[in-house]
Amino acid sequence: MKRLVVGVLMAIAGFALPGERAAALSAEECAGLSIRVKDLPEASTARCGGQNFGSGGDLGSGRDEFIQIMGADSIFVVSHAAAGTRTYMKRLGVKDVIGNYHIFESTDDWSEEMESNDFAVRRFNGTLDSGAKLACFGFVHFSGHVAGATGYRHLISGYACNFSPTPPTDARIDKLVGSIDYDFE
Repeated sequence: MKRLVVGVLMAIAGFALPGERAAALSAEECAGLSIRVKDLPEASTARCGGQNFGSGGDLGSGRDEFIQIMGADSIFVVSHAAAGTRTYMKRLGVKDVIGNYHIFESTDDWSEEMESNDFAVRRFNGTLDSGAKLACFGFVHFSGHVAGATGYRHLISGYACNFSPTPPTDARIDKLVGSIDYDFE
């Protein structure tokens, strides 16, 4: 049985630039995703999408979904990888998962891991390919432990960044991570 880690990480990387790798969905189709963000901030735009990964068999399979919310001074991205047949996600730390979002040229100044609304969270500074520096936090949540294995059926991960040097406050982290809703466990 293939322990699909590489496929999931490649799929996560595709969400850094969702228009290029994942199919954007209409508003009706976005409502059908298994992840949602409650209480979208005013003056923000949301985009979502999804794609299947793997072909089954020893390669594993599953589905990835994303929601990207652009505000006037921030970006918030939530992705969900759901394992399919013969597949599970290996538990990784926040820094390891965020390292697979190719939107960041580099990351540094990582804080210690903390918890918010059942998500593991870490603050960091991200640098884009353009050289722009952002104050960010990343988050991960694993659920649906696979019996007799070391992996999980679901991984929710993502990041939020301010387009300024001001780091996200604890209250902002709690609000954004607390706004993530999903219909699986």
